[in-house]
Amino acid sequence: MKHRETGETSAAAQDFLLRTLPFLANVVIQDGIYWIKDYPNHEVSCLLLSVMPPTFPAFAYHARQWVMQQQANLERVQLQALNSSAQEAFTHMTHCLDDLRNQFSDTAQRIQNNFSDQVRQLHDNLTAELRQAIAEGLTAAQPPVIQQQAILQLGPAQPRMIQQQANLQMAPAPMRAIQIAAPPMQPLRPAAAPRIPHAPNQLILRDDRNVQQSVVNQLRQVPHVPAFPTKMPSSMRSLLLEFQQLRLEQYETTNKMHWPDSVRISYSKRLYLYKAIFERARRIHGTADFERVKMVSAAETLDRERKDASMNKFFLQLKAADPTRHTQNHK
Repeated sequence: MKHRETGETSAAAQDFLLRTLPFLANVVIQDGIYWIKDYPNHEVSCLLLSVMPPTFPAFAYHARQWVMQQQANLERVQLQALNSSAQEAFTHMTHCLDDLRNQFSDTAQRIQNNFSDQVRQLHDNLTAELRQAIAEGLTAAQPPVIQQQAILQLGPAQPRMIQQQANLQMAPAPMRAIQIAAPPMQPLRPAAAPRIPHAPNQLILRDDRNVQQSVVNQLRQVPHVPAFPTKMPSSMRSLLLEFQQLRLEQYETTNKMHWPDSVRISYSKRLYLYKAIFERARRIHGTADFERVKMVSAAETLDRERKDASMNKFFLQLKAADPTRHTQNHK
């Protein structure tokens, strides 16, 4: 060794003393916040606690909390490291995605409103036809010639009485009531006018019930099936985006007996994976936005855990590793 008596003065020695050792000290401080937590009885942890100030455990606790918060905001931290042009591009894409989401929501609302207007118009048309049919039936039961002659003979003050008598004749009342009400009308009836039986009035009432039943059939609620492909998305991030855009969580409590089997099975898988993303997002600490940051970060974490496995295979893996599912099957 050169200069054994005076010490090593080469560039390597200077780099070791002035660069390597300070760097190792920084590494020890950075990793030491986890050493004293995961390996409190290890020799290195004990040595670190003995040489550091008494406040080092508290410092290590706050440092670990800060690291967890940075991990939760990983996407934001990565964006801050990008240049301004990349940030502007990401902001533009985010705005475009929000605009598409708003347009999709507006279109769905407009379709729903148009459907409601069509049902309301159909109801109004059927009601008008029903009233017209009843009015035509009542008019057919009493010839208009009789009504006109009665009004001309009795004067303008008597049409109401004529209408009451006509209604009494058309009503499905006992025969005695018809005979009592009939004599005042005998002089007004022409000799050639045939007697109108009461059967047409009963047929009109029967048609009234049929029209009402058709109205009910037209207005009966049509089962709604969500429009999404039965093929699973390619990633958990895509599944999350599909769930949020189509608002598939609202169908969780819907009666799915009228759904096709393929749609029902595909929705069940999607719902299970979405809940897995939701539960993973709940474990992320910090004050970041839950839907935009935590849910996306949880989906990306699950994609990294999925590796090269397909979504169906990853679904089976999660179900097999789900402790709550084993508990339910055991019970």
